[in-house]
Amino acid sequence: MEKNENEFKVYRSRWVILSVFCALEMSNALLWVTFAPISDLAQIYFGGKSSYYGSTTSINMMANIFLILYGPGTLLAVGSMKYFKLRKTMLIGGVLTVLGSLLRVIGMSQSSSLGPGNTYIVVLMGQSLAALSQPLFLNLPPALAAIWFPVSERDLSTTVGSMFSPIGNAIGQIIPILLVTKSSTSSNISDDDGQYTVSGMTDLMIVELVLCIIPLILAVFLFSDKPPTPPSNSTQHKRAHSNQETNNNYDDMSILLQQDRNFNVSDSEEADSLQEVWLKLKREATILFGNRNYIVLFIAFSIGVGFFNSLLTLLNQIVAPHGYSNDDAGTFGAVFV
Repeated sequence: MEKNENEFKVYRSRWVILSVFCALEMSNALLWVTFAPISDLAQIYFGGKSSYYGSTTSINMMANIFLILYGPGTLLAVGSMKYFKLRKTMLIGGVLTVLGSLLRVIGMSQSSSLGPGNTYIVVLMGQSLAALSQPLFLNLPPALAAIWFPVSERDLSTTVGSMFSPIGNAIGQIIPILLVTKSSTSSNISDDDGQYTVSGMTDLMIVELVLCIIPLILAVFLFSDKPPTPPSNSTQHKRAHSNQETNNNYDDMSILLQQDRNFNVSDSEEADSLQEVWLKLKREATILFGNRNYIVLFIAFSIGVGFFNSLLTLLNQIVAPHGYSNDDAGTFGAVFV
């Protein structure tokens, strides 16, 4: 336990909490780019370029589903933070990630009996579960920083928490090229010309499943909702204002938005009802999108992130025609991140 300049107590366990969160976030980010550096091998595995499931569009959907479901996942993330505590929100994200990864293992391990089409559908379902959980991690570093860290450390903790998603992307670019190979002697699924077969897909799914399970186990045993005492004046104000209700989101923006709310605060320890959560989300969205500066930032950030995500997803397809291998594409992706 430490004391900051304002005599608020801060706890060394805050770094453990941040580390567990970063591990969960990184494991989720691995799944997003699984097929990006080996898109041509995935095409062969799922039936060849001439088949529907092995087409470029279908393979890209494995990564694009993360972008498509980001909106619904954000609603899930915000609702979870208001209806549940921080720990439950993290566990929901971790469980969805593990379930998604498990579905991918089941699909790949049973590919010989399922066939390319059904295997693709099962794997895409797994990708979808992981995609829904991604915003639970990407949107929460500021809230975690406000709950556990003093004001002087919030910028640092938010930056560290946010950086482990791209770090996960970088690692996710490297692992597939180490495990998945193409050969002419394997008995696995062959491509259109019957010249090559792909092996190692199941091994890749298992390795990434293990990397998702370990952080979830750590979160179950080590992750806490909040420290025994607030680390700053703003957090203390939030606790007092909400009378320690279970939807503690100590983010400073929430404090400002709270001033514009007309909702009654319950004196009990029960979380908000779903109807109250929905009404609060609508009110906060109205406030945010009525702010011109927020809209400018929203558009600018969306363009930058969209460009980054698109390039990371399509990098192998961009460089392959110029003679670069999957290993090169994976390395380029890691360096790019």
